Amino acid sequence: MKTKVLVVMLAVASGIAIRATSQIAAANAKRAAFATQRDEWLGKTDALKDRLRRAKDTITETEKSEAALTKNTAAAKNSAVSASAQPSDTPTRTVRKLSPASLVANDPVKMAEYTKNYRASLDLTLGGVVVAGLGGDKLAGRGTAASERIVARPIRHASAIAAHAGSLDRRGKP
Repeated sequence: MKTKVLVVMLAVASGIAIRATSQIAAANAKRAAFATQRDEWLGKTDALKDRLRRAKDTITETEKSEAALTKNTAAAKNSAVSASAQPSDTPTRTVRKLSPASLVANDPVKMAEYTKNYRASLDLTLGGVVVAGLGGDKLAGRGTAASERIVARPIRHASAIAAHAGSLDRRGKP
């Protein structure tokens, strides 16, 4: 009985040893794979650290040149103030700001957009009346008789425009 127990214990111990050996081999393989990844990451990290250092150096140089420029600008302003403190014979002209209408009118792209939007708004508000063939004099209330004066009301649906246009004669009367 003792021998059976010893044989069983020896078999269990051998199984545990074999399993431990295979786990150690798998762990070593994973460590080797991670070591190559670690080397790659360290290389990338070093490159990023170098980039960060160069960026900080550039920022420092920019701040130094900006400080020197500010100092030079302040000195130039001081000399300009002392020079302008002397009375001059020529009066200074102030530049007026352009009105929004001037800005739009002077820019062809903005003017084209404005014209397109203006025409679209006229189509929305006066579209039915214009389709009906009514002129600007009648819309403005400048007709020859009071009965010819027409109040402009927008007609937005195509079927209503067609019905309205078909029910009027050449002078715009029903």
